[in-house]
Amino acid sequence: MKAYPEYKPSGIDWIGDVPEHWTLSKFKFALKEIKDGTHFSPDTATDGYPYVTATDVRGIGIDYENTKKVNLEDFTKLVQSGCEIYKDDVLLVKDGATTGRAGMKVDDTPAVTLSSVAMLRTKTDSVPKFLYYILQSRLIQNQISIAMAGAAMPRITLEKLGNFIALIPPYNEQLQIAKYLDEKTAKIDALIDELSQQLDELALYRKAVISEAVTGKVDVRDWKPEN
Repeated sequence: MKAYPEYKPSGIDWIGDVPEHWTLSKFKFALKEIKDGTHFSPDTATDGYPYVTATDVRGIGIDYENTKKVNLEDFTKLVQSGCEIYKDDVLLVKDGATTGRAGMKVDDTPAVTLSSVAMLRTKTDSVPKFLYYILQSRLIQNQISIAMAGAAMPRITLEKLGNFIALIPPYNEQLQIAKYLDEKTAKIDALIDELSQQLDELALYRKAVISEAVTGKVDVRDWKPEN
């Protein structure tokens, strides 16, 4: 993608210049709502409604087969207390070792979440997928690191999250950026999967070489180093 023709100073040193027609805004002003899930842990059930924790926040969509479950009574209480996740909610882990990991709910399956997960809801003039990508950018990840600096355990509060600075393009550009990143990141993810498979195969080959050598399956008495 080509660079924008006109830029302006953002007024913030660590951000630098930004496209002239973009705006800067704190999350608490740019978003419709920022909240988290329940602050107590309900009993889990074998069957029931999905109970999403930080472990389940892993990119686009939620793997409901592997989420914890809660019964109807607890689910109803959690919904009434505002812990339900809606379609197009963008999720951010705000407590624990995976603080800063982002996800997004893309379906209407009823589900609730834990306090370690923040739910970010966009206004009608914003694109949820664009927000999902913003959360993964250095722009936000650096602010997360600063917010956690000196803390005994990884954690960001909703108050600090609301004060994070984000760049806001016009709605149509948000759509274009989200589509561009969908395509580009899909290609990168495919390469990562391919490389991971190759690494797994090399690791197995390494084990096989070691096993053959230490069990006498190969005769190394006449072997000499290549260099």
